[in-house]
Amino acid sequence: PTGSKGPFALRRAALGIVRLVLENNLAFRLRYFFEYWLTINDIKYLDGASAIGVLGYFVIDRLKVVLREQDISFDYVEASISLNSAMDSNINRIMARVDALQKFLSTDEGGNLLAGYKRAANILKKETEIFGEPTAGTLAEEKNLFERLSKVSAAADKAIADEKFEDAMVQLATLRPAIDAFFDKVTVNSDDKAERLNRLRLLARIRDTMNRVADFSKIEG
Repeated sequence: PTGSKGPFALRRAALGIVRLVLENNLAFRLRYFFEYWLTINDIKYLDGASAIGVLGYFVIDRLKVVLREQDISFDYVEASISLNSAMDSNINRIMARVDALQKFLSTDEGGNLLAGYKRAANILKKETEIFGEPTAGTLAEEKNLFERLSKVSAAADKAIADEKFEDAMVQLATLRPAIDAFFDKVTVNSDDKAERLNRLRLLARIRDTMNRVADFSKIEG
C-alpha cells in the first residue's frame, strides 16, 4: 500500500475484520481476538491491556465508517457503541442495539420518550448532588411513575441480558404515559426540600433506566 496515512494498510485490515464479522454473523468479543493475536505472535514488549484497547478503538472506528456507508445515523451508532468498551466490544451486539434503536425512535412512542428523557436530563444537569433511591412520593403521578420505573427497569435488564434489545425498547415505550403525566402534573422544583429531592431522584431513575438500553444522551433531537 502507498500513502502516508496508511503505510501498513491498517485501516483496510480493520475494515476487513468488521466486514467479515458482519457478513458471517460472527459473535465474539474483540478483546479475545486481540489477546489471541498477541499470544500467538509472542508480543511481550507491549502493555497487553493498553494494546488491546488501542486496537479495539481502531476497529470500532472502522465499524462507524461501515455504518455511515449504510446511511445509519451517526448518533445512533454512538448511543450503541458507548455502552461497550472498545476492549470488550461485540460488533454484532452493537449492531443489534443500533437496529433496535432505529426501529424504536421511528415510532411516536420512541420520539416522545426521547423528548421526556432530554427534559429529565436537562433538569438534572443543574444538580450536583442527587444520591439515593426514589420513593413512591406523595402525588398519584409520582407513585405511578415510581411503580412503572421499577417494573420496566427489571424487565429491560432481563431483555438486555438475553440480548433481546428490541424487547428492551418495547419495555421503555411503556414509560411514556407515566412520564408525560409526571411532567404535566408534578412540580419538580417543590418548596419542600424532601419532595424536590425525591422528584429529582425519579428523573435520575428515568435517565439511568433508559441509558442501560442505549446512551440516549448521544442522540440529537
